[in-house]
Amino acid sequence: STDGGIGMGGLDIFKAVRKGDTYAPKQNMGYPINSPRDDFAYVLTDDTTGYLSSNRIGGQGSDDIYSFVQKPGIIFTLEGVVYEKGSRRRLPNSAIMLTKGSPLKVITDAGGNYRFSIKENSDYTLRGEKGGYLSDNQTVTTKGLTIAQVIKKDLHLEKIELNKAIRLENIYYDFDQWYIRPDAAVELDKLIKILKDNPEIYIELSSHTDSKGDDDYNHQLSQRRANAAVNYIIENSDVDEERIIARGYGETRLLNRCKNGVNCSPAEHQLNRRTEFRIIKM
Repeated sequence: STDGGIGMGGLDIFKAVRKGDTYAPKQNMGYPINSPRDDFAYVLTDDTTGYLSSNRIGGQGSDDIYSFVQKPGIIFTLEGVVYEKGSRRRLPNSAIMLTKGSPLKVITDAGGNYRFSIKENSDYTLRGEKGGYLSDNQTVTTKGLTIAQVIKKDLHLEKIELNKAIRLENIYYDFDQWYIRPDAAVELDKLIKILKDNPEIYIELSSHTDSKGDDDYNHQLSQRRANAAVNYIIENSDVDEERIIARGYGETRLLNRCKNGVNCSPAEHQLNRRTEFRIIKM
C-alpha cells in the first residue's frame, strides 16, 4: 500500500506483475479493493480469496478487516477456419500462433479448424502459417466485451506461386516523376508487412509503363520508379535489401493490345501503368 502516485485517496493497494527478472509498473487495483480512505494489509489465502484492512466508511470501528472473494474472469473462445485465399479450400496442419506476451501455438485439424481460450480485456495477435503459403496476421481484442462468447476469426493464406505477378493496387506517380507519393506509400507499407511476415521469400518488384512516349525513355522511367519503390521499402523497414530486386520493364510487358500505333482509351493505357511484385525464391 502507498499514498504515492495516482490513487483513490489515502493509502491504496497496488499490484505489479513480474516479467522475468523485473516488474511492470505498479497498477492501482481500483474499486472495490480500494476506497477514498486508507486500504492496506492485502493478503491472499488462495487464488480467489483473501483479506485487507481499511478504515473506509461503513466499518465497525477505525481500521476493520474485510474478507473478499475474487470473481473469476470472463473466458472467451476464439475459433476459426484456415482457408486457402481465394477459395473455400480448408488447410489442415496449419500452425496458428496466438500472442499476448508468450505465444501459444496449435495445429489445425483435418478440417482446418483451430480454437483458443482467451482472457477478458486483452489484445492479441493471431498468425497463421503453412509451408508454401504466405502467412496471415489478424488482431483480436476482448476489450469492451462483458459477456462470455465465441469470437470467430477465419484466416486466409495465399498460396505461393513462384514468378506469378501480383499487382500492387493504387501505386501512382505524377507525370514524368518517380518519387513515392503518400498514397503509394500506403500500398508499399502493405508489401513491407508481407516481407516481414514471410522472411523466407525473395521478390522482384517491377514497374511498367504504357506505350505512349519513347520506348527507351519509358524503360528508364520505369527503372527509376522501381528503384524508388525498393528504396522506400529499405529505408522504412529492416527488410534485407538482398531480398528485393528492382526491375523496370517500360512498355515491354503490356497487358492488352495497346502497343505503339494502336488507338486506345485512357482506361486501356492506365491498365498497363502498374507496379507488381513476384516471388522469385523461397
